[in-house]
Amino acid sequence: MKSSIATLSGEGIDSNLLDLASLVGREVVLYSEQYPGKPLSTRVIMVNNKSMAIDRGKSSGLINELIDSQKVVLQFEYRGELVSVDATLNRSPNGKCTLSIAERVIPLTRRRFDRFPIELSTKLAAFNVKTFDPQNMGKLRWLETRTINFSCGGLLVGMSSQIKRRTYFLLNVDTAELEIPKFMIGEVRHSFQVDHGGYRIGMEFVVNEKKARHFSQFTIQSLPESFFEYTISQRAGIKKQLAAGMPIQRVSNL
Repeated sequence: MKSSIATLSGEGIDSNLLDLASLVGREVVLYSEQYPGKPLSTRVIMVNNKSMAIDRGKSSGLINELIDSQKVVLQFEYRGELVSVDATLNRSPNGKCTLSIAERVIPLTRRRFDRFPIELSTKLAAFNVKTFDPQNMGKLRWLETRTINFSCGGLLVGMSSQIKRRTYFLLNVDTAELEIPKFMIGEVRHSFQVDHGGYRIGMEFVVNEKKARHFSQFTIQSLPESFFEYTISQRAGIKKQLAAGMPIQRVSNL
């Protein structure tokens, strides 16, 4: 069977350098050509070098339906980073599922911007960029959470449910010192489950100069200008502020 899953590039880090044994008992996610685009959550049972046994009873039994000797993509959190690696799924005669891990592990969040472990109260509201009516601002469903880390280019927050990639949120980050607009738009770049059952959601800020890469001209004209006040110049300024190690106070700007 010819694989339709795109394999990862030769970049990244050597998988031999990872302590894969630390994943035992933790949740990981598989992507298989049998179930295109569907994340299959499972638990690591045992690790032996680069061979990883997984719980076949997870994901409503779909793990147990996976075909032997197929290519899959494995994603998991490693030391605070979401990473991805190619693997081959092998089934033993008794049905046991084992993953043979490839040589290169790819960080999914490229560190174009240094991130800082700053905890800030954040309000966020998902919205449909194609149908959003500014007159309905008061009807947005705002959620409150806290940042796990923050950079001039985006943030990582904790949430109770998984969010699809390319979902857009209106953000309000509570800080008096950082010179950021009252509102920013964040695009979800990754979403993964952590051990305690919650999810970590990574978002990238949409800067004014790059908005046309995200939205049509009609959508841009329909949205309030205040949604696009964050600029590349401001981003550079925030980068300097964060690098200087300035103290952050948690003061709401809503």
